[in-house]
Amino acid sequence: ANIISVAKHFAAYGKTQAGQDGSAADVSERTLREIYLKPFKAIVDIGVGALMPSHNEITYNGLPSHGNPWLLGQILRKEWGFTGLVSSDYSDVGGLVGYHLAATPEDAAVLSLNAGVDMDLGAVAFPDLYNAVNKGKISEQVVDRSVRHALYAKFAAGLFDQPYANPLGSSILDNPTHRALARTVAQESIVLLKNDNDLLPMDITKLRSVAIIGPNGNAPENQIGGYTQEGAHVVTPLEGISNYASQHGVTVRYAQGCFIMNNSLSILDQAVTLASQSDAVILVVGDNQDTCQESWGGRTGDRTDLDLPGGQLDLVEAILKTGKPTVVVLINGRPATFGTKNKNSLLNSIQALLVAWRCGEEGGNALADIIFGNTSPSGKLISSWPFSVGQIGGPAQPYYTKYRQYDGRTYTFEPSTPLFPFGFGLSYTTFRYSGLSISPSQINSNQSVTIRVTVQNTGKKTGGEVVQLYVADVLASVVRYKKQLFGFQKIFLEPGQQTVVTFSLAASELAFYNSYMQLVVEPGQFDVWVGPDCQSGLSSSFQVLANAANVLQEESVY
Repeated sequence: ANIISVAKHFAAYGKTQAGQDGSAADVSERTLREIYLKPFKAIVDIGVGALMPSHNEITYNGLPSHGNPWLLGQILRKEWGFTGLVSSDYSDVGGLVGYHLAATPEDAAVLSLNAGVDMDLGAVAFPDLYNAVNKGKISEQVVDRSVRHALYAKFAAGLFDQPYANPLGSSILDNPTHRALARTVAQESIVLLKNDNDLLPMDITKLRSVAIIGPNGNAPENQIGGYTQEGAHVVTPLEGISNYASQHGVTVRYAQGCFIMNNSLSILDQAVTLASQSDAVILVVGDNQDTCQESWGGRTGDRTDLDLPGGQLDLVEAILKTGKPTVVVLINGRPATFGTKNKNSLLNSIQALLVAWRCGEEGGNALADIIFGNTSPSGKLISSWPFSVGQIGGPAQPYYTKYRQYDGRTYTFEPSTPLFPFGFGLSYTTFRYSGLSISPSQINSNQSVTIRVTVQNTGKKTGGEVVQLYVADVLASVVRYKKQLFGFQKIFLEPGQQTVVTFSLAASELAFYNSYMQLVVEPGQFDVWVGPDCQSGLSSSFQVLANAANVLQEESVY
């Protein structure tokens, strides 16, 4: 296919200090291996063709990823057996000079190549390798190693068989099949967080006029995110809802209402007037590339709070005060809060809240499908939504929150619970979980259990549900996590229909590093939860018995 998938950014890129892109990741080796390396290990195991190191330093050994032989050599190549290509991120090889690890780009190239980077994206430093070899700073064998990785990648991609792009590419891309898939993906990604009094779905036959209000109501660039080339037509909420409403004789009008990048309210009154004159309001807010993107080279993107930026909180408050039925839609790249200084009180006034994320080229049509009930929302949150930035990494984070000596601690001025928990998402229908079973109830460390649960659609609409499996180690030799996600399945059920969802869980998946940094499966009780999110569902347990196979890795990683 002439395409190689690149897994990025390796590693711990999301564990930055002060929320700043590329800042140091202050993590222990245990956290690094058990949390941040796990998804990369999984994708290496299924044959990903290339990896890209992260911008940041990993404080465990004091080296940035682009100059870290322990990360790129010992772990990636030796322990995991990765044979693909390691490509730098843009200009990060030369960036080793900025870390004061190299005096010149030439020295940075030597350091990075020796560490395991094969390709210098942006060609900032690797052109100096010719001189470095002649000076004896690096051997030709190391250069040959990376050339071999690059050539292998090109052969694997078929570039020597078909070196030029398919001349039919422009007609193949963005065809009706692709757009239909984009619409389906957007539909299934949208998360319904609130639906008080069943405001959604709206009955289009009972409406004469709809107001689309908000800076993201007609901003196609904010639906596709950064590093996206202009090309395919992007259907905005204004266009998608207008297309649907026009088929039913409903008038749709638009007002921006405020700005994302400044607090000016100069256009607020126009939006309030429009809302007052309409039967219903679709209020589309969120963020843009300047408030949510990779921040480097003078570009903005990092933030110190999660409140809707600019004048959007004022806009939301003003529109809600009109009393019109209002659906708030977030087009965003991160969780949002709704006025943390006022304890998110604005959220209490929002009846219906949808999160559309970067909903893509068919996002506007997908939103129309959801809002007017042509399909039911079935997306789930992939992180807890904190009450404020001070909670990040804290409550209800299944992969991050460990047991503590005194559990149940609270904050002085804020709740200890998140706005919305990990895995949460509502539907237009309801689902009932029953009959949770685990078989067998006891296993050795080289065996597996089968977990079954019955899920029934007990509502009146067809809907999708993401069934989630969580597990906790009840008693261990080191402090473990309160609850971890170990599996999920998405199912679609007609009204009244039920199905049995089955998970297979191997004892080896419960392995962790003990105090000697040996990978072990310890015997004992493991609690299991199956449900619609990390805080709900049915529970049971099983036992792992002690046997010789409990130690999966005799040697310590030290």
